[in-house]
Amino acid sequence: MKISSRNPLIIFDVDGVLLNSEKLYLEKNQQWFKELGIVLPINEHIKFIGASATLFWNHIKATNKLDIDVNEYIKKERELKYQALLTEELTPTPGLIAFLEKIRAKNYVCAIASSGQRMNINLILNKLRLTHYFDFIVSGEDVQHGKPNPDIFLKVSKQYQQPPANCWVIEDSYNGVTAAKRAGMHCLGYKNPDSGTQDLSKATYIFDSFSDEQLLHRIETIRAR
Repeated sequence: MKISSRNPLIIFDVDGVLLNSEKLYLEKNQQWFKELGIVLPINEHIKFIGASATLFWNHIKATNKLDIDVNEYIKKERELKYQALLTEELTPTPGLIAFLEKIRAKNYVCAIASSGQRMNINLILNKLRLTHYFDFIVSGEDVQHGKPNPDIFLKVSKQYQQPPANCWVIEDSYNGVTAAKRAGMHCLGYKNPDSGTQDLSKATYIFDSFSDEQLLHRIETIRAR
């Protein structure tokens, strides 16, 4: 599928952007780590928000000097997250749906690029009733190198045959913003307090609400250049 070169492609992260799920994940993981005897201070844990599961678990393995099968623990963590999403009441980020409606009214194309597994992404979209807003999804399972590497975003732009300069990424984490910039894309950094203190300084624009009128203005201004 190819979109008009005049229309930007907008790529959304999921956790912490569409859904305020990072706090839920942190709490569930920290509880699980205590049961496993794994030491990972919360301030260290927060640094891996948005990063690939492989990068995260290799760090845990090294710092805790564990002799474990990383892939097995990644699988268990994914199951833990899925069960949490399945049982918890989920609501979209405030202002998000109105923002998506504005984008759709302008015939912009929206896609998803998330480090999460596809099963979780589909569950979130279904529970939030957001599936119809997005035309293409790339999960962490679809690329060899996850965030902060740019592969996941470049896979989306390649799908639409769009140059990175015509793509906007919406991210809430340092790893996500870094991946977007490495891909050569513009980035809107969502300052979500429940994602911890994230360095979003490399983002093209930083915002704390989807009701921010500057969001579409920024996209329109750069598109017009």
